[in-house]
Amino acid sequence: RESSEKGAEGKNIPHPPAQGRFLDETERGVPLDSRLSTLDSSSYSTLSSPTLIAVTKTHPAAVIEEAIRLGLTDFGENKVQDARAKYPALKAKHPAIRLHLIGSLQTNKVKEALALFDVIHTIDRPALVDAIMKVLESRVENRESSKEAIQSKKIPHPPAQDRFCDATERKDSLPLDSRLSTLDAFFLIQINTGREPQKGGVVPEDLPALLGYCQKKGLPIAGLMCIPPHGVPPAPHFLLLKELADAHGLKELSMGMSGDYEEALAHGATMIRIGTALFGERG
Repeated sequence: RESSEKGAEGKNIPHPPAQGRFLDETERGVPLDSRLSTLDSSSYSTLSSPTLIAVTKTHPAAVIEEAIRLGLTDFGENKVQDARAKYPALKAKHPAIRLHLIGSLQTNKVKEALALFDVIHTIDRPALVDAIMKVLESRVENRESSKEAIQSKKIPHPPAQDRFCDATERKDSLPLDSRLSTLDAFFLIQINTGREPQKGGVVPEDLPALLGYCQKKGLPIAGLMCIPPHGVPPAPHFLLLKELADAHGLKELSMGMSGDYEEALAHGATMIRIGTALFGERG
């Protein structure tokens, strides 16, 4: 905890809420606003150090509405189908919120995932990269075709309806990888630091190959994500992720959950994924 306090002071950010006072056994019934009483949520308004991702899997839209009212802007879901049930209406009502996919992504769910999520934390194989790029390439091509048709009719260009290519990036002279390089969407590679066969992610030694493949295909990678094995000290896994990110010039580190986020922050986490400490046990 002392190292976490020093890290917070060094980054000039508010001290993260200690888990004991954030939600201990005597506070399970305490409203969310009380649990957030020591957190300046305005510091989490952008993807900078650190971003608090409120993990809302199994929690209803009403709980998310309360969190938004209290100033939280970033939310995480494990499954595309769960996000589909809650977030289209929430994002229409609250366009400033961002949605993070923190669970494995199947290639047949890629198109829907790209329509729902702003950040995907779980890139872990070339086939997934191919599926994502196929959707993004199709969007760019369709938009450019629509632009040409609109210009030929001399009618105003409609506003962009998704986050993957804004008006400044619709230039025929730019290659696709350049048009994707400044997207508002973020992609992270998941590292299986514990080499657990039941988990997604690449093992550390396979990161260079996957990162190179992403670069070759034009998929911009902002950083790395990990989930340490259950029941072991997480610090070595956080340190490994930090070292891998530094070695490859990647800035974003998605690591740390309700039980270990202070250690993650002390090791340089820029995104922490908090569920139980905010919302209590899942139903």
